Amino acid sequence: MAIFILFLIGATLAVVPLLDVVPGLTPAAKWMLVTIGVVLLLLVSIATVITRLYRKASANMAFVRTGMGGAKVVQDGGTLVIPVVHQVIPVSMETMRLNVERRGTHALITKDNLRVDLSAEFYIKVQANTEDILQAARSLGGRNVQPDAVSELVQEKLVSALRTVATTKDLVELHSKRDEFASAVQQIVTHDLASNGLTLESVTISALDQTDPSQLQERNVFDAQGLRKIAEITMKAKVERNEIEQQSHRQVVARNVETRKQVLDMERDQAEFEAEQRSKVANVRAQREREVAEFKLEQDEAVARRDIEKSKMVETAEVQRKLAVE
Repeated sequence: MAIFILFLIGATLAVVPLLDVVPGLTPAAKWMLVTIGVVLLLLVSIATVITRLYRKASANMAFVRTGMGGAKVVQDGGTLVIPVVHQVIPVSMETMRLNVERRGTHALITKDNLRVDLSAEFYIKVQANTEDILQAARSLGGRNVQPDAVSELVQEKLVSALRTVATTKDLVELHSKRDEFASAVQQIVTHDLASNGLTLESVTISALDQTDPSQLQERNVFDAQGLRKIAEITMKAKVERNEIEQQSHRQVVARNVETRKQVLDMERDQAEFEAEQRSKVANVRAQREREVAEFKLEQDEAVARRDIEKSKMVETAEVQRKLAVE
């Protein structure tokens, strides 16, 4: 709005003095007003051009201007972009996550000819330097700001790297050493993505498991070998499990027998101890009864002796009385 007002003022100053509608103006004053109007129109035109044609890059988005003057990378700044003469290719500087899923018949084949279902996430971005931004613009075009489009373009490179590394490791090794698997894939993919101006930040293996045998095809050479391997491992595992179960059963029975023997020994010891205690109690009781009987016998004998002595004394007294009487 301000630019439009300045444009009207400039046009008025440039035209009105020439129409002689303002009386009393000297020729010098007229030309001065015309000059001011023209200068103001030029300034307004330049401001309009800059406002309409000047394009700035944002913190997370650079762009490449092609056309007249050659390719120019713009980041953290801006430049003039003239329609028809120039073309702008945006380049995203944000980290993009590309998902790779390989399952079923498309699962990866391992070193031991087994198939493995896998889910991986690749985190990639365009580095903030002129070479990578320009290369990304050339190889990806405007698709580099759309993760789905980028994923579609580099998908085969990512899958190829996963396949290459998977064939060098057994299934169990892949599962137990996921970090090594991801590092090996990252080394391969880093080189392949460089041609697209992309940098691989990290690789994450989020899911990894053996493919369901029902999805394997017996007519496929790799699947046939994999099925045989699965059968061998499964049978061996069953035999080992049965042996472990039998061994465990034997150990349980042996432990039960040992426990029963210990219980019987303890019961026998307890019975012997109780019998010994009963015998001791009986002996003590008999001894006590014998002592009581002996004491009673002694008491009875003492009483009898006193009775005899008393009788003798009575008889003696009676005899003495009779003798005294006589």
